[in-house]
Amino acid sequence: MRSIRYLLSALVAATVLSSATVVVSAQPSGAPVDKRERVKQKVRTMRAYFLTDALNLDPTTAGKMFPIIEKFDVETDALAAARVGLRAKLETTTDAKALNKVIDDLVANQKATFDVDAKRLAELRTILSPQQVAKLMVALPEFEKRLQTRLGKVDAKAKAQEGGNSELGGWSPTTAKPKAKAGGKKRACDPFSDVGGC
Repeated sequence: MRSIRYLLSALVAATVLSSATVVVSAQPSGAPVDKRERVKQKVRTMRAYFLTDALNLDPTTAGKMFPIIEKFDVETDALAAARVGLRAKLETTTDAKALNKVIDDLVANQKATFDVDAKRLAELRTILSPQQVAKLMVALPEFEKRLQTRLGKVDAKAKAQEGGNSELGGWSPTTAKPKAKAGGKKRACDPFSDVGGC
């Protein structure tokens, strides 16, 4: 039974990613494929497998669900790229008025991200059962947490191999631990001030 589910997951992922294959194949032969785009496609494939299994999706429902998710990925990707730039500005901006503008922009970005997530969920609720929506609300954050952990490990490994340079700046959620108090005891975790969270 488990092997049938994995086969179904593979078929759903292949169907979902067929549109991505068309885009990539439309590029001239020999044209370099952006590494970030390849990574995004791998992540989306992993997400498709994970959600198909977690929600126990049949092919028809999966065929309706993943295009909706991908439609909102475009908006989410744009907001995430803007957020990266805004966070960089937070660290480099010294003028109080300019810093307030960056903070306002970051708050607006966070609100827009929440709004996109709410719209995506509203559309998904039209095709998923309430039980599947409940599972989605648990499974999607779990997938994202696992992904962040994996990216942190990959980044830490890349940093070690490249002598301290990596795209994520060497930060890794798996290596960021609460600092010890004087006397060697670990202090209580504060999710708002500890870099790695709790």
